[in-house]
Amino acid sequence: MNIRINLTLTIALLFFQNCYSGKDNKGTENLLLLSLLNINNGSSYTSNVKVSLYAGSSLGQSGATDGDRMNAKFNRPWDIVYASSIKSLFIAEMAGKKIRKIDEFGSVSTFAGSGIFGNADGVGTNAQFKSIESITRCPDGNIYVTDSIDERVRKVSETGEVTTITGGSGNVDGNLSTARFGSAYGITCDTSGNLFVADGGNHSIRKIDTSGNVTTYAGSTTGVSGLVDGVGNSARFLEPRGINFDPISGNLYVLGCCGSFAVIEPSRKVTFLTKVLGYVNGNINQAKFSSPIKLANDVDGDLIIADSLNNALRKFTRGGEVSTFAGTTIGEFGLVDGYGIQARFNEPSGIAAGEGRTFFVSDNRNNIIRKIEY
Repeated sequence: MNIRINLTLTIALLFFQNCYSGKDNKGTENLLLLSLLNINNGSSYTSNVKVSLYAGSSLGQSGATDGDRMNAKFNRPWDIVYASSIKSLFIAEMAGKKIRKIDEFGSVSTFAGSGIFGNADGVGTNAQFKSIESITRCPDGNIYVTDSIDERVRKVSETGEVTTITGGSGNVDGNLSTARFGSAYGITCDTSGNLFVADGGNHSIRKIDTSGNVTTYAGSTTGVSGLVDGVGNSARFLEPRGINFDPISGNLYVLGCCGSFAVIEPSRKVTFLTKVLGYVNGNINQAKFSSPIKLANDVDGDLIIADSLNNALRKFTRGGEVSTFAGTTIGEFGLVDGYGIQARFNEPSGIAAGEGRTFFVSDNRNNIIRKIEY
């Protein structure tokens, strides 16, 4: 049964019960207001969107404990990727300066990184990171991460060997050894193995092709910012942060400052779908986001977006409709499992599609990994 119907019935029952008893109905008025806000926000969700704790402390405690997923602790898990071939999750910890792994049996281990601030290459815990911003996995089986403080792109092999493939501070296209980035934020990989980086500091989208060439794929080549539609380098971005390749359309989707959400077609045509900060569901022409950071495809071909500061996951359909997939519709934070908008997050930042109708979310400030089944 649709939860919206149940919620409406519950409101009515509570309202009449309090009126009949003669009790102070201030609490009921608050519940009624909250529920009406949820319904009238345009949220569309059903009872099969189930949010539960998958790994980490149920109290939101941070730490670096490995072991069974329910006893493990994480330190600001910022991004997440799922490796279907080995049924494992890889979590990029921004504050923890590590990449953690949850295998198919639910065991958490430190896959790469010592936890010490640095930029050393090496195997496993001999490697060092400064601030892991984003993580992706390519068809070659390797993981690639961006280190936003060092402005570098690092490769992590299937055996946990970390190597720096390109980067450094600046704004330079060229080969891997000479290329420079402003703020290497989001990273994604297409089906051919090309990497795309959301370069927030240079307000552009950079491409690292399989031959080792780095180019400015979309946006200004000289760091000029804006929110302007266009083709290739005539388009303008403002601190792009999240980026995702859509294998169905071949499009890139880019999330950035001020609630911006853009699509880059294979022709390099850039179109901004949203540009205004806020929290509004409905048609994409009116929809608003607060701090959209990461996104992933669901099995129906739609996109699920981690709208971090709105503490919600939003759904964008191929038909151009935006709704709240899970989490509050009024921006409230918390650590609550439940269905649809009953659940609460605290700045969800990363999202990855698992097997079938499953997502995993790095719930950043709650220091946990959430599982969504729908």
